[in-house]
Amino acid sequence: MNMNNETKLEFALEHTAHLSDLIEGNEYEHHLRDALSTLDFEFKRQLKLERNRKENIKWVNNYSETPP
Repeated sequence: MNMNNETKLEFALEHTAHLSDLIEGNEYEHHLRDALSTLDFEFKRQLKLERNRKENIKWVNNYSETPP
């Protein structure tokens, strides 16, 4: 299965949400949450960049001048 970057990042965010549920009550939950929040933040940052990149491409394609 070939996925684009946006789909991969969305899946990664789903996994971090599931991991968050799984580590609840773990003896080292605080440490695990710290690491997980770093991953979650980075995946969200990259997803935002990917969506902005796609939006910019769409804008350029819609509004660029075509030669006569």
